[in-house]
Amino acid sequence: MEMQRTTRDRIRSLDRAIGPWMRAKRRAAGLSMAELGRLLGVSHQQIQKYEAGVDRVSGGTLLVVAEELNGGEPPTLLELERMLGEDES
Repeated sequence: MEMQRTTRDRIRSLDRAIGPWMRAKRRAAGLSMAELGRLLGVSHQQIQKYEAGVDRVSGGTLLVVAEELNGGEPPTLLELERMLGEDES
């Protein structure tokens, strides 16, 4: 049972790390939340929720963000784990 809890916790942590990754890529591209929202067909409030880790980012949305902001490359696990470390500091 402990193994399952640890795995679930890691999944939740990685899900939360996608938001800061999106924020970093959006800012590097010089886009506002509203501009990224228009690209994805969602409101700037939804982008805010994604970036804050309040709402999970679907796989499809993650791939579109990667195409638009990261040359088609989705985040690696290493990048996401690094984002987690930065959030904890």
